[in-house]
Order: sequence, then structure tokens, then C-alpha cells
Amino acid sequence: MGCSFKRGNVGLGLLIALIAFMIVSAIAGGAIMLSTGTLRTAAFINLKDSRDKMTNYAQVLLVEAEDGREDTLNRFEIHVRMPPQSNTINLNKTLIIFKNRNASAFLTFNPAYESANCSVRGPNGYMTFRTENYGSAIVWNDTIVKTGLPSTTISANFATSDLTSDLDGDGTIDRVFVCCGALCSDVDDSTQSFIRFNLSSVGSAYVPLLQPDGSPVTDLCSSAGLSIGNNMTPIRVGDTTYGYFSATTTTAAIATVDAGGGGTGLAYVYMPVSVLDLNRDGQNDYLYLNLTHVAVRLSDGRTGDIPLNGYADWTDPTTAINVDQDLSIGGEYMGHITMAGVVATNDVFPANGIFRFTPTKEYRGWYAVEPLVEGADYQTNHLSAGDVIKFCFESPAPIEPSDSINIGFVSSTQEYYVSLGIDVFPFESMKRVGLYP
Repeated sequence: MGCSFKRGNVGLGLLIALIAFMIVSAIAGGAIMLSTGTLRTAAFINLKDSRDKMTNYAQVLLVEAEDGREDTLNRFEIHVRMPPQSNTINLNKTLIIFKNRNASAFLTFNPAYESANCSVRGPNGYMTFRTENYGSAIVWNDTIVKTGLPSTTISANFATSDLTSDLDGDGTIDRVFVCCGALCSDVDDSTQSFIRFNLSSVGSAYVPLLQPDGSPVTDLCSSAGLSIGNNMTPIRVGDTTYGYFSATTTTAAIATVDAGGGGTGLAYVYMPVSVLDLNRDGQNDYLYLNLTHVAVRLSDGRTGDIPLNGYADWTDPTTAINVDQDLSIGGEYMGHITMAGVVATNDVFPANGIFRFTPTKEYRGWYAVEPLVEGADYQTNHLSAGDVIKFCFESPAPIEPSDSINIGFVSSTQEYYVSLGIDVFPFESMKRVGLYP
């Protein structure tokens, strides 16, 4: 039976608040102790002067988490309102400390991560560097254009090429070709050149071809010698992403993207095992498997990989894969990868195996905020009187049923501290779990 999470019970403290603040005096000392001895929601405030008690507090309106369908919670949202006459809090100097029974994460705010959608990871996202255990993973590194094999050239006029992968998972190999101008009848922009993926069960995904500087390729059907530099552009139908397209190539003929037949470079389709931000630039980095390596592709196009025992035969059910090695890119240490398992299904790393990635800065990361209501004194990257702001962050490890958590907010400018503990109990599972009210 699925498991999810019961709402926290309100303990003693401020009248109707779920949480309150412990005003920590800078003179009294710099150490902050997170109390985890209780599973009930609790609020504490010290005996600093009463004026601070009245003005340096915030009201929590809502606490939610997801994804309860997987029997764990990983992503948290807290909606906070600052009452009138409250002191302004500088988010650039505010730390979130997230603690459960086994780990503590220390999360800072980066102005680049103030977003309109509180997206997880990637551009304007939030994330916590933590050990990830992936379990089953699919080999997704489909070489669309193989060097020296011009027969696999992607070309226009519906001269389609087969992928070796089934992007939409319906059991049928999908097809791909170039389209531009009138050939892109389903696309509004007739000046843009695209790679069109025909996904047999969901329709066509149009991926815009980009130059290395990110500007669009507009004349593929009329010019050759064009440089193409897509870097993990989503292959998307509607709101669903079925893979990512990357290319480092120069076209050799009109309406053609090729590596053989005079062209240079390669074009790939990826389906990452995980999306990370290892180089801390606010952009997506990707961990993926191909036929011979476990690899990482950074947002700046650099890649690093570790061999899978030389060549791994993903069609042989007796192939054992064992990796226990550090991964570095350009001399920069990214983390440690552990894999141990025996292939049981073609192109799939087994769910009962070990596939683990431990990043170099484990338990560090960023939180994001989304302004919901801007008060009269609203300032970007601040929490001021009258504001309602949503904080978004990721736990240091998956929160399991019957776990307990403690979330603290610490501002150096206001000596400001919040403690939140939530009871967690199993019951019917759901995607989004309301923890308060």
C-alpha cells in the first residue's frame, strides 16, 4: 500500500502560528542548535526584549511537499507572510538549514535563483547536493549521426532516419529528419530550421537547430557549411520532455545534418539519468549512460565519463557492470560514481543494482523564492512587511514515512531563527502532500 504523510500538529507557541522565531543574540554566541527531540510542531522564543518579539516574526501560511506517490518527500514549499512593521530580512544573508534523522543540508540564496516558478534545479531553480541512488536506468545516448556512416544522415524531404531508441516508450523505434520552411508545416516560424522527431505514439517534436552561440539556424535549406551547436535542447511534445538533443557539427550539404559524407562532428539524443548543477552556474548538467560509459555533460558543453569495464554489452543478460570511481572534468572534481549490477534487460541497468552518485559538495545547495504578494516596502531578494513569499528547497535526503524533519531559517542581519518539526505518518499516497495547515 502507498505511504504518505500526516499533517503536523500545532504545539505551544504563538497563538495560531505553526512556527515562530527564536531571536538569537549575536553577543550570546554564534552557534545555533536545531532541536529535533520532538516530533510535534513546536515554537520557541527567547527573552530578548519584547519589541523584537512583536516585530521580528513571520507567519507561516502553508507548508507542502512532494512527491508522496513515491513514498518519500523531497521538495518542500513554505509560504511565509511578514506582518506590518516587521523588520526587513535580507535573503542574501539568510540560510536555510534542513535536518532529518540522518543528514543536514545548508542552503543559501542566490539572486539568480529568484524565479517565477520555483523550478527544481536548472536555470532559476533550487537544489541540494546530495547522494542520489538511481536504481533502474536506461541507456540513453542515441547517436543520430554516426561518423563515417553517411547513410544515417538526417536530411529533408522526409528522407527519415531511424533512431535506435524508443523515445516515447511505445515499443516502436522513432524517426527523425530535418525540416525548414514549408516542410515545417506545423510550426509557426517559417524562418527557423528544425530537427523533427516523429514519436510514433504522441506525434512530432520540433527541436530548433541552434548555432554555437545559441542563435537560431535559419538557412539550413539554402546553405551548407553551417555550424550547429545545440546543447541539450529538449525534445518536447506539449509539456512532456522525451529526451534532449545535442550537436557539434558543420553541415556539408544543403538541408543536411551529417557527420559522414564530408560533415564534421556528431549529433546525439540523450535521456539523462539525473539533472544536476555540478559546476554551480545555475544551469542544467546531465548524468547519463551510453553503451560504454557513465558520463556527465555540463551546461557549458564539457563532458566527462568513466568506462563501464571497457565495452558493456547491454544485450547480454550476464554482463556485470562495476564502477567505483571519482569523476573529474577538466581537472575539476565533480563527485564519485558507484555502480554494481548485472544486465537483465536490453539497454537497462537493473533496479536491484547499485547506481549511486555522491557530489563533491554534498549537503550544500540553494533555495529559490517566488514572490506571491508584494507589500508596499517590497524589495527584490528581501522579505519585508506586507510581503508573502514562497520558499522552495530540496531535502538533504528523501524523507520517508515516520521520519522527522526540522527546518531552520537563519538571518545574520536580524539574528533570526525559525524551527519547524513535522510528524510524518503513513497513509494513502498522493503527489502533493499538505503538511500545514
